[in-house]
Amino acid sequence: MVEQGWSNVSFIHGDVAEASLPKVDAAVACWCMVGIPQQLSALKNMVSALVPEGRLSLLDFRPTGLPTDRVGNFILKKYYHSDIQRQAWRHLDELPSVTYSVENLRVAGVIGAYLCRVQKEVPV
Repeated sequence: MVEQGWSNVSFIHGDVAEASLPKVDAAVACWCMVGIPQQLSALKNMVSALVPEGRLSLLDFRPTGLPTDRVGNFILKKYYHSDIQRQAWRHLDELPSVTYSVENLRVAGVIGAYLCRVQKEVPV
């Protein structure tokens, strides 16, 4: 970040479901939500850190129905205690004041992924 001259970007290391997060314009969670046991708490915490009209992007694994799902899920369960069936974006309906869209993707043609764009609404 410093090499790029980005003084307004930082990484926070900790349990996203419990961490004290600063107010931010945007947040990104890549390839990690399947491994978070308390996905709803994590999403609530990330969304609460967003300023009105702030944005959150989630990029994570999803099932494809292809045989590669079994291999990928085996690896996720064995080494990361995760499950490809756990798609965090499905909890977003439980959160007030957000709008979102989900786009299904394929990585290298066989790895299922989703990109979810979340926006915090302006309070009225």
